[in-house]
Amino acid sequence: MVDLHTLVIHHSADLGTFASIKVAHLKRGYTDIGYNGVIERDGTFVPGRPFPDKPAANSKRNTGTLAICAVGDNSGTMGLPNAQWNREQWRTIIKYTKALMTVWPDLYVCGHCDLPWASTLCPGLDIRRELEVRSVYLPI
Repeated sequence: MVDLHTLVIHHSADLGTFASIKVAHLKRGYTDIGYNGVIERDGTFVPGRPFPDKPAANSKRNTGTLAICAVGDNSGTMGLPNAQWNREQWRTIIKYTKALMTVWPDLYVCGHCDLPWASTLCPGLDIRRELEVRSVYLPI
């Protein structure tokens, strides 16, 4: 089995789409979209970089991680009204997280900003607290 230890959840900080994120990543020189998947505004999960290929979403460590990005801006810093994740996106985040935890029960789930080397607000909220409020019980 693949050694997966961390699920890192990101937000796009805009209202783009999987396609626009992929184009932006290719323009930066990536070989593919940096995320293993993107959750669109309607809650659709669009697969990205194939798993177990490591993502290119965390600047220092990607090995053993899986990165998903939900379209939107939870930080409020981009000046986008109504850009926070909606109910459909939360349903997909919860479903995806729970499914992964059935295979990797000790999976550490965090937001991009929770990584020790990160200097970002992404995903603009405390993802661990938000998941627990929504009855996703995470290992410590």
